[in-house]
Amino acid sequence: MANLKEIRTRISSVNSTMQITSAMKMVSASKLKRAQDAITDMRPYAEKLQEILGNLSESLDTSDGVYSVQREVNTVLLVAITSNRGLCGGFNSNIVKECQRLIKEEYASSKVHVLTIGKKAKDLLKSKGIPTNEGELPSDLEKVWDSVNFETVAPVAQMIMDEFVAKNYDKVIVVYNKFKNAAVQEVVPEQMLPVLPPDEVESSSAANDYIFEPNKEANLGEINFYDIEGNQFFLENFKGKVLLINLWATWCLPCKIEMPALDRLQEFIGDEQFEVIAIAVEKTNILKIQEFYNEIDIKNLKIYHDSSTKSGLFSKAKGLPLTILMDHKGREVGRRDGPWEWDDKAVIEIIENYKQLSIN
Repeated sequence: MANLKEIRTRISSVNSTMQITSAMKMVSASKLKRAQDAITDMRPYAEKLQEILGNLSESLDTSDGVYSVQREVNTVLLVAITSNRGLCGGFNSNIVKECQRLIKEEYASSKVHVLTIGKKAKDLLKSKGIPTNEGELPSDLEKVWDSVNFETVAPVAQMIMDEFVAKNYDKVIVVYNKFKNAAVQEVVPEQMLPVLPPDEVESSSAANDYIFEPNKEANLGEINFYDIEGNQFFLENFKGKVLLINLWATWCLPCKIEMPALDRLQEFIGDEQFEVIAIAVEKTNILKIQEFYNEIDIKNLKIYHDSSTKSGLFSKAKGLPLTILMDHKGREVGRRDGPWEWDDKAVIEIIENYKQLSIN
């Protein structure tokens, strides 16, 4: 039987161990909280980016999009993402089970290759008799987890996209654990390529959700116009400002409808970093434009006039109104044909972002 001294030593040892494990618990909880916050903060951005890509895919001709082209599915690449270590319940094994299901059920008639990111996926799939990282696929991607950042992840994503473009794979599926909370993760097989359009419910209105769509062929540097005092301007004169250029005419009913919104936009956020440039593109007297402004109570927009009407030619306008967004370096970043609610919150947010870039 232990004597009193041994018992006291043992109690002291247990207390020391408790202090150490308590400190380890606090450190682990702190790390888990940081990781959890990083996931939850990133998710809205990732989901919105996926939505934008889907909408773009639907609105463009798929024959022009190498990442959205739909092909007959003969070869599939499964990207299985797991950890490098175990002792985490079904976190890794559930990924492997989902890969097995996809291979045996959904893609039974296709040739399936598996690319593993994480040591456990490679080991578990190998034990199931499923070959991984075949051919030219890299076999050392578990190193990604040593430092998870854009520099380490981007080359992997680019390699997968290149393989798809080269027609080595007709479909790419990423199998991963979607975080819900510390105790629950949902296994998700998500199609990476080809980029999917939005759901049928959303697709009917997707094309109308775009505010801006740039035109690479436009020659905006040639656009010139005059103010009410006869001073000539080129867009170069406004370099350093974010510009919303609106080409319109007094005879254009849609122009008349949207003009008050442009006036409010200039009133709300017009300053040294941003200006609405409304150019009347028509062969009329500039005083008639002033009368038009007075008629619809435009108070914040300056009067600009292009009587040569060449602004429409240089801008590749399909009709009026045409609105073009230019950044502070004089580059077109987008355009929209037809009227719009230019004082809408979404528009203001976009312009404010470009204003912030001009400050930085």
